[in-house]
Amino acid sequence: MVIVRPASRWTLISPSELWQFRELGIMLAQREISVRYRQSILGVLWVIIQPAVTVLVFSLLFNRLLGVPSAAGVPYPVHSYSGLILWGFFAGSVGRSAQVLVANRGLLTKVYFPRVFIPLSVILASLVDLIAAGVVFGVLLVATQTVPSGNLLLIPVSLLMAVSCSIGMALLVSAMNVRYRDVQQAVPFILQLMMYCSPIIYPIEKIPEQWHWLYSMNPMVLPIQLFRSAVLGTPIDVPFVNGVAIAFTLLVLGLWYFHATERRFADIV
Repeated sequence: MVIVRPASRWTLISPSELWQFRELGIMLAQREISVRYRQSILGVLWVIIQPAVTVLVFSLLFNRLLGVPSAAGVPYPVHSYSGLILWGFFAGSVGRSAQVLVANRGLLTKVYFPRVFIPLSVILASLVDLIAAGVVFGVLLVATQTVPSGNLLLIPVSLLMAVSCSIGMALLVSAMNVRYRDVQQAVPFILQLMMYCSPIIYPIEKIPEQWHWLYSMNPMVLPIQLFRSAVLGTPIDVPFVNGVAIAFTLLVLGLWYFHATERRFADIV
């Protein structure tokens, strides 16, 4: 007989347990992708249509009408799309994770498995969207004859930071929403504010230099700047240490809070 006992709330999630249930995690991610586009006429094409239409609106409204410049003189659609790639991954992961535990209450109350796989499945599914958006961005670079810079080694660093921020934030909001259902209402509003506080629509040069340290408190500012620097050669104008510290803190905080509260999920969901 196997007795499952909760670990101490001061420990983090066990990597060995995650490896033991890895096939379940993959299955949950596959189900997430399938459910997301089931009975959808355009299916996965929405991954391409949504950012493309957003870039078009940004270009017409902010660049053409309001005169917002792009970074380093690159075409404005390239500038805005280079920010939307990572932002779309982060916002999609966090936004869908807010309700994912409540939506899977049947699994939580019937069988034991590492609950962290439920929000992680959303992030794994969002990685598929990220890859599709990256392919479209490559086509955009070719269409605008934009030559990538020589800093392409920064791309894995920016992706790692974006994934770390997404995991930390997704675990936080999914666990908090089990107890406080206001979270699912607040997350879209918070994400919208964070987008306008990110260098997507406008270049970071528009922010006074003395406020860069405060601006970098947004966890997605540095990943976007790193990705843009890698592809477009733009300077990284925010403190690197601040961004890394925030990403690491957010990841650890999310892992700790999720692990500390998951023992009560089945009772209150």
